[in-house]
Amino acid sequence: PNDYYFTNELTLSKLGLFMCTALQNNRKKDKPFVICAEVKAKGTFLICGTYGRERLTNRVQKNDFGTSFSEAARSARARVKHDGFERSVIEVSADNVQRFLEVLSYIHL
Repeated sequence: PNDYYFTNELTLSKLGLFMCTALQNNRKKDKPFVICAEVKAKGTFLICGTYGRERLTNRVQKNDFGTSFSEAARSARARVKHDGFERSVIEVSADNVQRFLEVLSYIHL
């Protein structure tokens, strides 16, 4: 019944940002944060990556998860959907999500 709350890109992104910011209040160094939500109806997982307070590079906010997600999908040979406006969110087949996250952790250290 409540399975659909975090299967929206914007909602999951906001939750990830909130959680990452809350965790950063107890840390000295910002670390990347990845959050996943199962989309049972599609047999996929929605995955969002954030830094909480986004990285500032030449006065432009930068979140390089889009590049990392593309690399991880290619390396893991995962079936993905990565065509939304928000590049830091990707949809990965449930069959491939574990391998995708393993590869992502090596790429995005």
